[in-house]
Amino acid sequence: MCFQWIGASYQLFIERFNDARPNAFTSINSIIQVEADSKLIAEKFRNTDDQDVTMIEDAMCVQRKQNLMIKNQPEI
Repeated sequence: MCFQWIGASYQLFIERFNDARPNAFTSINSIIQVEADSKLIAEKFRNTDDQDVTMIEDAMCVQRKQNLMIKNQPEI
């Protein structure tokens, strides 16, 4: 009787495993896609942050040049 129970439990496990397998692969593929998308998003954020820093630095340089030009102009 014990061996019949073990066999039935094993058979039930195999059936459930085979039923769940396609869902598991679908979930794993979804996680892999989310990982790839997240990496692309992170790269876009890094690029945007770098551009913002460059724009701010450029703007500050222009402002300094303008301030120097104003200071160096002769008074009328």
